[in-house]
Amino acid sequence: QELNERTLHLKGFPTDAKLDDIMEFCRQYGTVENIEMRRHMKSKTFKGCIFVVFATKDEAQKVLTADEVKYDGKDLLRENKVTYWARKKEFSERRQRKGGKPVVKDENASGDGKPESVINSVRFAGAVLKLSGLPTDAKFSDIKTLFLKYGPVAYVEAVNAQQE
Repeated sequence: QELNERTLHLKGFPTDAKLDDIMEFCRQYGTVENIEMRRHMKSKTFKGCIFVVFATKDEAQKVLTADEVKYDGKDLLRENKVTYWARKKEFSERRQRKGGKPVVKDENASGDGKPESVINSVRFAGAVLKLSGLPTDAKFSDIKTLFLKYGPVAYVEAVNAQQE
C-alpha cells in the first residue's frame, strides 16, 4: 500500500527519451528510487510513459499536486499507480462491452474472484512440445496451423523420426 502511494505513472514523454534524462527530470521533485520505462510488448520501443517510485509519499504528492509538470515543453499526465490501474481496468471493460464481448466475471469454485478459465490455463514462454505417433503424411504447415489457434508457434521441427 505504501509503495503504491509513492509510485506515480507519468505519461507524455517523447518516445526517444533516454532513461538518464528522465531520471534527471524526476529528481527535481525528490529522491527517485526506481523508474520503469514502459515499453511495447513486441517492438520493445518506449511508449512515452513511466512508473516512478519516489522515496516518500510527500515527494510523490508534490508531483501530483503541482500546477503543471512539463517535460520538453509538453504537459505530462500524472496519476498514482492505483488510479492508473483502475483507469486501465475500466477502459478494458468498456472496450470489451463495445466489442460485443460479454463482461461476465465467472468465479472459480474457491471464490477468490479469478475466472475458472484463468485458473485452468497455463502458458509457458519458449515451451517445447513433443508430438509422437503422427501419421507419415503429416505436414509441418498442418501441425503449425492446428496449434496456432492456441497461441503463436515459432517453428515446427522433425528431430529423430518421421512420426515425431
